[in-house]
Amino acid sequence: MNVITASNSQSGTPGLIRRLGKALSTPFDPEDYLALFDPLQSAREIRARVIGVQRESDQAVTLTLQPNRLWKGHRAGQHVLLGVEIEGVRHQRCFSLSSAPGGAPTISVKRQGRGGVSDHLVNRCREGDLLTLAEPAGEFVLPDPVPERLLMVTAGSGITPVHSIVKSLLASNFDGKVTWVHFERRYRDLMLSDSLAQLRRDPRLDLRLVLSGDSPRDGDQAGRLDEHWLTDNIADAAAHTVFTCGPAGFLDTVMDWHGEHGRAPLFHERFKAAPVVAGEGGRLHFSRTGGQAEPQHQRGLRLGHGVAAGIRTEHGARGDRRRTADQRTEHDTAGHGASRGTGAFIAAFAGVGHGARGGHLGGLRGAARQVPGSARGGAVDPGRLWQDPVRPLPSRRNGLHCRVNARSRARQRPR
Repeated sequence: MNVITASNSQSGTPGLIRRLGKALSTPFDPEDYLALFDPLQSAREIRARVIGVQRESDQAVTLTLQPNRLWKGHRAGQHVLLGVEIEGVRHQRCFSLSSAPGGAPTISVKRQGRGGVSDHLVNRCREGDLLTLAEPAGEFVLPDPVPERLLMVTAGSGITPVHSIVKSLLASNFDGKVTWVHFERRYRDLMLSDSLAQLRRDPRLDLRLVLSGDSPRDGDQAGRLDEHWLTDNIADAAAHTVFTCGPAGFLDTVMDWHGEHGRAPLFHERFKAAPVVAGEGGRLHFSRTGGQAEPQHQRGLRLGHGVAAGIRTEHGARGDRRRTADQRTEHDTAGHGASRGTGAFIAAFAGVGHGARGGHLGGLRGAARQVPGSARGGAVDPGRLWQDPVRPLPSRRNGLHCRVNARSRARQRPR
């Protein structure tokens, strides 16, 4: 039997200070007052202001971000979970950081269909807009020590994490050799072309563009990746440590080639959501009250289970329904498959948010102790649930107003 423990207790001096600040600021939250002076600042959430918008093509853009003080930097090749408010609803997607560590972080986004997050960022994001960020994540990073012979094989938007890696590598005292082959359909689809032109001048980098829908120029090549291309075009390709990123079929081809010929490690990054593996059920224990909930496998954890167990939520179990969260990602983040209902359930009864469909889950980190398996699919990852985007981005206009309405309704509701 899998067990998840949730607690809303706050112990020690930090917890006392938080409770005191909350009492003094009631009916608001200390966070609301901070947002009045500067919406970028937060005591618990990484926020970033867009300070640069560079058009890469009709379908792509690079955004330069100015994070608040909670941002601790990233490693080259990592990605970040980005939150953006679209028509009053907070959405989240994963995007690779295309910048080298140390400066202002950038994300390079290619539009994927109409009406989604990427469409909004490419066509409607402007300087001054506020976004939220999670801590950088991902193992698509250089090993230590760095191999002397590296082969980068990318396609489409898979160029972004490798751009970060190569740019960081060439800015260091690396004295090896990097071969980078990027496959693209047309020149007009190419992202980060200005930066690539600068990187190409470094003698340590052999950068090759392979196009399938345009006539090549300036030493570029025409063609498509198949199981023979790397062996036929890269000298001793099998001896290189390989980094590859791109569409699923493209990655499968590279990995099949490496499985047959490769003599050095391969690192890969997929731009697709990981499949959710069904769990075996679970039980939730409330350490403060002693209550328990054991939902049915098919339906997962729901707020009603906590109510039945005698748990009273801090801000209303079925509170503000104006905000919903779309948690789909465009990355293979190796997530643990916690259902949305599970995340809202734990958040509400840990006493850290406004309930299933409103408010925020800022205090969930540390509130739920994760063990393998959940009532519905995989393991519950408290770090991921903490990122659930169910609170509107603050502004001087709505920072207090939204919170007053949400809390007033919760307090007027009979318990």
